[in-house]
Amino acid sequence: VRDWSVCHEMILCCLFGEYQRAYDRAPLCRNLLHRHSGPMGASIAIFYSGFAYVAYARQQKEERGKRIWFAARRARKLSRELKRWSVHGPHNFLGKHLLLEAELAALSGHKSAHPKYIAAIGALREGR
Repeated sequence: VRDWSVCHEMILCCLFGEYQRAYDRAPLCRNLLHRHSGPMGASIAIFYSGFAYVAYARQQKEERGKRIWFAARRARKLSRELKRWSVHGPHNFLGKHLLLEAELAALSGHKSAHPKYIAAIGALREGR
């Protein structure tokens, strides 16, 4: 129960723009991924953890420290997990994966971010 409360706190921090707090809580949500909480619960924890890492990195980008690239690497790893799951359940996981990939592309300044956002929106609409 404690793990879920920390995860819900991280999600709320993401939604209300408290990215430092979300970043601090993201590693604590990893316990959910190793338990049998089901792929839907784990996918929510993975997506918002990845989003917290990217949002924190974007907020701290001016400093160009190691923590930014650690956060981006961690988010990329979580995105790969969603991609792997999307092979078997695209309606549930593909949109989350594509949105996280779009955020990572935007963080890196790639021009591919916009098409990735469009693809993510399309996949999320299909998944409803």
